Amino acid sequence: MQKWWKYIRQWFWRMLIVFLILQFCTFIILKLNADIKAWPLFMGLEVELSLAIILGLISAIMQYRQDQALAEFNNRVGQIGERGNIILDPRHRLAPLAQTVNRLQQEKQVQIQMALHNENILNTVWNDMPVGIIEITTSRQILRINPTARQALQLPDEVIGHHYDDLLNYHDLIAFIERGILKKGNHHKMITLEQGSKAKFLDLTMEYYRSTMQSDTVVIAFYDVTDLIEAQFQQTKFLANVSHELKTPLTSIIGFTDTLLDDQTMPEEVKHEFLDIIAHESKRLLDLTNDILSVIKIEDKVLPLVKIDVDQVVQTILKGQAQAIEAKNLRLELMINLKIEYYLEPLQQILSNLISNAIKYNKKNGLLIIRVEKIGQRIKISVKDTGLGIASNAQNQIFDRFYRIDKSRNQQIPGTGLGLSIVHEWVDKLHGTINVKSQVSVGTTIKIDLPIK
Repeated sequence: MQKWWKYIRQWFWRMLIVFLILQFCTFIILKLNADIKAWPLFMGLEVELSLAIILGLISAIMQYRQDQALAEFNNRVGQIGERGNIILDPRHRLAPLAQTVNRLQQEKQVQIQMALHNENILNTVWNDMPVGIIEITTSRQILRINPTARQALQLPDEVIGHHYDDLLNYHDLIAFIERGILKKGNHHKMITLEQGSKAKFLDLTMEYYRSTMQSDTVVIAFYDVTDLIEAQFQQTKFLANVSHELKTPLTSIIGFTDTLLDDQTMPEEVKHEFLDIIAHESKRLLDLTNDILSVIKIEDKVLPLVKIDVDQVVQTILKGQAQAIEAKNLRLELMINLKIEYYLEPLQQILSNLISNAIKYNKKNGLLIIRVEKIGQRIKISVKDTGLGIASNAQNQIFDRFYRIDKSRNQQIPGTGLGLSIVHEWVDKLHGTINVKSQVSVGTTIKIDLPIK
């Protein structure tokens, strides 16, 4: 009922306004033309009043229809979802407006989806990128930090809003940040972080960002180049060791050769002794060269799958070592009955180096046990000897390149010091594992576990 009183009031006031306008017009006409008689004009009072009533009613009806259309439109708008549209009859007076709203709704949804997509990409990059990033205000508060930076700097989860110098314990890093904030410039530096017994190398880049809306900030991005530095160090160390190991047999060969050439009257027995030494050092040099090439080529080697009779591979290796086995009078126990499709070269080199080491470091009348079997989807290799054994403090070093156990004690044992390093490289490439169990003067067992792909 209240709704209808609204339209009745609107009709009354509109009717009154129309009537007054008509009366005002009549008054103006009489003022402008006094010759016109007022009576005929005022005789039209009934007509004016009727006209005012009709026009007021028409206006109220139009207002009512417009309000009804708007109410229906608002109702439809309230019912649409995120991707919905306003459905109106094409003949409806607000149909064009509905079409415009639908178009704007679709454009808005496209923009929202693009914004969400871009935000997801940025979040993925921010969280997963291998670059550490920290944003710090000029008031020294951490504004943002990604997981890579938090992990590399060993920071707790809740660091946003905290002063960075309350959290960081690295003098070089704090000095680098302060320099960027005070000088308001871009900087680059390589620093070393001491974390316990380990050192971490970071390549830092800083950008200073000025802002008119809020505090200026600095953004520090850094790469953890520890692995690269260590690889360069290992490469340098490897080259130095190669140079040293090559120099020793070459010096011996050149020295004895020069002696033979200079002394033409040398007794035959001495000549033969010198020639034996030259031959021995030449063989050592060739073995060393082959092992070095093996180490270098492992990383880039493309491995074909072939059918392998493992027992036959082991027998071939033992035939090559027959003289050394006989010299030490070693007893052999072989537990091998395996034919498999696998990578021949790595399996051959792993077995060859393990067996060769087990023979060289075994004692006379010792025992050599070789076991190769397939368990599930893995190849299990075990080579056991009853030889010199390895001290517990040296067991982590035996896979280092050119490492030899107690060189003073074992200088008469031939070898390049690369055999177990080659084994380790192949096992890493094949995603396997190595386990060493050894006791001095008792013997050593090396077990290798390789996945079958």
